[in-house]
Amino acid sequence: MVGSYALHQRLHELPEREAGMVKLLCNDLDIPLGVIAPLRMDDPIIQKLGQETLARSSVDGTLAMLVNGGKLQEEISRLATEADLPLMGSSANMTGKGTKSLVEEIEPEIIAAADIIIDYGKRKYSVPRTSTTMINFKNMELIRFGACYDVVKYTMQRYYGIEYPEDPGKEALFSGHRGEQANQY
Repeated sequence: MVGSYALHQRLHELPEREAGMVKLLCNDLDIPLGVIAPLRMDDPIIQKLGQETLARSSVDGTLAMLVNGGKLQEEISRLATEADLPLMGSSANMTGKGTKSLVEEIEPEIIAAADIIIDYGKRKYSVPRTSTTMINFKNMELIRFGACYDVVKYTMQRYYGIEYPEDPGKEALFSGHRGEQANQY
């Protein structure tokens, strides 16, 4: 789901400690993050997804949401949230081909299937990885090495005593995803 910090607070159910982690990373440190957390199933936005879409978009009662993805995303998310509409997005890539940072890198099949393409240029945090770091806050599992991972790793260890591994780099782990469970998001 494409979202915002406000939508994360509305849809995700997290204990105080884990909610504080998301706030620290997304608001205080101002970095983008893929937040995976248990979902409030009774929210009108989730109800509008429908059972099939929800089943394809969630794992074990959790939903992945891109939080703090920039001003354009914040505004689009705000408008969708005001209308109680879910905003789902694709990574704009073919499975196993990696996240794209420029429109010119998107495969022709994806371009042909898209209703709209917004060329917003390169993200502020696109090096060394273009995707966001993803954490499953239900069990504190690192799902994907991504943008600002060094800051996430340092912050989680320093303030919460949580140790995450070193990023092995794109050559060793192209997509940044760890393990088979990560491929479910």
